[in-house]
Amino acid sequence: MTAARRRARSPARPPLLPPALTLAGLAGYLLLITYVATTGDPLARLVVDVSIGVGAVAFGTLLFVRDGTTALVVATAATLFGAGVLTLAWLVTDDAGARLVAETGLLAGVLLYLYERVVVRRRASADGDAETEA
Repeated sequence: MTAARRRARSPARPPLLPPALTLAGLAGYLLLITYVATTGDPLARLVVDVSIGVGAVAFGTLLFVRDGTTALVVATAATLFGAGVLTLAWLVTDDAGARLVAETGLLAGVLLYLYERVVVRRRASADGDAETEA
């Protein structure tokens, strides 16, 4: 039995973070981005960039610790973690190369996470439903 099938049969896990905390964090982050976009405040921009870096490192770590059972999840967690570290390195060094790799890594990590959450888990749940019907 594959790991995806075992996970599909296991009881549902709670989310990585409490939904209220996630929603509050996202709302605050979106408000801060809106503020930066309208005012151009450099201090607020720094706060946005630091929060992206710290958030990517934290989320990559939580994802690996909680769900690091498949190669896809490990790759996603490593991509997010590495992109977060590179974002923080870019802020310290102001290196354009680090910024490019960090932003590309963040995009790749988010896309991998969405792919894993939507496509792979949907397939695993469909395979689990087919096994129970048989």
